[in-house]
Amino acid sequence: MTPMQDNDSLGMWIDRTSRMVGYREEALDFLERAGSQLPVFESDLGIVCRLWAVADEYDEIICRALTEFDSAVFDTAGELDITRGAETRPTSENEPQVVFLCTWSVIRPEGQSVSCILCGEQLTGALSMEIRDHHDFSRPVPFPIESPTVLYRTLSDSFFGLAGEP
Repeated sequence: MTPMQDNDSLGMWIDRTSRMVGYREEALDFLERAGSQLPVFESDLGIVCRLWAVADEYDEIICRALTEFDSAVFDTAGELDITRGAETRPTSENEPQVVFLCTWSVIRPEGQSVSCILCGEQLTGALSMEIRDHHDFSRPVPFPIESPTVLYRTLSDSFFGLAGEP
């Protein structure tokens, strides 16, 4: 089931919760490693597991879109890279906030890239999505994605910009 099919079905929520439980140990290890550099806590376990479970639901559509845009726009294929991580971003009060990330990127041979990033905010637990190019220009994608057209339109803008660079 894709995330755009039926977000209100009991089965989708049970499946997501089951995957979250399956990620528990891996997420605890991740938080321990991240804690050496960022202010993360064991209480972040829920948001990390939920982020990873939701990322599973979007993996196929994002990977397919990135690779197909890349092959349609460029003669030489880029490399698909999928990572999990965390970074700090300033809040509206200019205080640092930890944001957990699932990132899908196409990295071009010239070092250019387009990335689709699913973010989970430590403070609120809110999930969001953005498309980021190698200049760190960010384009928000309304989330949850109700139609793949929203994702495709934003990726189109990023790949168009990338194709126009020397």
